Amino acid sequence: IDVASPSSWALSVGAWVTVGVALVGGTANLVAVATLTHQMVCRPSRRVIKWTAETVLILQLAVNDLLYCGGSLPFVIHHYFTRVPTTDALCAFAGCLRITNACVEFNTLGLVALQRCYQIHTGRGRSGFFTVARTAYLCGGVWLLSTLLQMPLLIKGRFHFHQPTYKCDFHVTDNMRTII
Repeated sequence: IDVASPSSWALSVGAWVTVGVALVGGTANLVAVATLTHQMVCRPSRRVIKWTAETVLILQLAVNDLLYCGGSLPFVIHHYFTRVPTTDALCAFAGCLRITNACVEFNTLGLVALQRCYQIHTGRGRSGFFTVARTAYLCGGVWLLSTLLQMPLLIKGRFHFHQPTYKCDFHVTDNMRTII
């Protein structure tokens, strides 16, 4: 199916909305990351924020969103404003980064849900399975797994500029299509 490119006004609106999201999201997440890392290095007697599994998960989400706003969205903004695709190598990097960010975000939200269910089951006072260290390892595992899942697509050269959305994305061939 051939899909036409978006109209010029739609790309302009999309570009300015994306700029707003990148600025507001980038600033807010930078403040969150700076605050949480400052609290992490403070002496325990001077900390305002208690380090728990929830804090580690919030830091994970803030770092991921900061990377999305500062790393992925600039590529989208570039495509919207210039209306010119980037080189294949840069597009592969941008698409891989964007999809990896999405995987990390969704899997971290899954960890938040599991941690909350575990807390409801065992009681709020116990850390049990979700200790600070174990949660940090789980977050590292989410990054590793999300990155490794993109490698086959990256190695096989499946990331390309997608004309209908003006984004670098993985290219779906007829052999890869599934019926929903």
